[in-house]
Parts: sequence; C-alpha cells; structure tokens
Amino acid sequence: MMPYTRRRRGMRDVLENLLISFIAFVVCFIPTWFYLLVRFAIKPEDFWQEVVLLGVGVVALGCIQVFLGIFLLVFLFKLWFED
Repeated sequence: MMPYTRRRRGMRDVLENLLISFIAFVVCFIPTWFYLLVRFAIKPEDFWQEVVLLGVGVVALGCIQVFLGIFLLVFLFKLWFED
C-alpha cells in the first residue's frame, strides 16, 4: 500500500507544480497584456501616436518584462528541480 500512496503523492505534487507554474506565467506577462489592452483602447491613428506608444511599450516591456522573464525562469527552475 505504501507505493500507491507515494505515487499518488507524487502525482499531487506534479499537479500543484503545474498550477503554480501557470499562475507564475500569468503574473509574468501582466505588463504585456496591460500594454496590449492600452494599445487596443487608445487605437493610435497618427504616426506620432504610434511612435509615442511604441516608445512607452519598449520602455515598459523592455525593462519590466526582461526582469520578470528572468525571475520566472529562476522561480520555475527552483520549483521543479529543487528537492
């Protein structure tokens, strides 16, 4: 009976890790979705509106998204491969 409970516990851990990984992925890409939502709401029509929105997007996504991407990779590595 011990191997069955051990196997079941292992499956539970995998499902918990998958859920935590999904939540971390969603949180990591919040700046991207926020930028896309703002872009959709503003609907730039002129060249200068496009340039300003692109500049803000590059600054917001360039800084925050890179940091969150690295943090996500480190977090997932520790979650899945640390005993």
